[in-house]
Amino acid sequence: MRWLIPRLPDLNASVPDVTVHLSAGGGPVSFERDGVDLAIRRDDFPFPEGATGTRLFAERIGPVCRPDLAARLTAAGGVGAAVLLHAGTRPRAWDDWRRITGLAAEPAAQQTLEHFYLTLQAAAAGVGVAIAPYAVVRDDLERGQLTAPFGFVPDGTGYHLLSRRPPEQDARVRDLTSWLRTRSARLEADPDQP
Repeated sequence: MRWLIPRLPDLNASVPDVTVHLSAGGGPVSFERDGVDLAIRRDDFPFPEGATGTRLFAERIGPVCRPDLAARLTAAGGVGAAVLLHAGTRPRAWDDWRRITGLAAEPAAQQTLEHFYLTLQAAAAGVGVAIAPYAVVRDDLERGQLTAPFGFVPDGTGYHLLSRRPPEQDARVRDLTSWLRTRSARLEADPDQP
């Protein structure tokens, strides 16, 4: 949502035949039960049988915080001098980052918030350091609201557009898929931000 919503005006101008109704969700999707035609999901669960998946971009994660806190973290040599913000929706995010990077993250304190969007708001407010997906915080990084003092690393998952049938069978789905792939290509091309 944090990546897609700011780009909706461009979507409406580029693909005017597509009407988008957004619904927050994650994990497995049932097109029939959920009443959706398309879903953008991370591939950390099995896709529905018969669904077509179009890869959009790889998931890259990294610690993010306010720029003034980042200076203290780099001077201290790690995130241990800060409150680690955990998200109830991604409880293993810090463990995954530690495993991938081999870096320690023994916090001065910890706080768990219900959703990672809340951890990002807390990080922007200076409460502590959150693990974030690059796609979700890219705009915040560009505006200087957050910084990623240790960059981003691939976590082995990726985001896909799931559809009931192949995009080639529906012009609107094909056009939306093309738009998403074009806009998300920058997420793959952007260098890690130190």
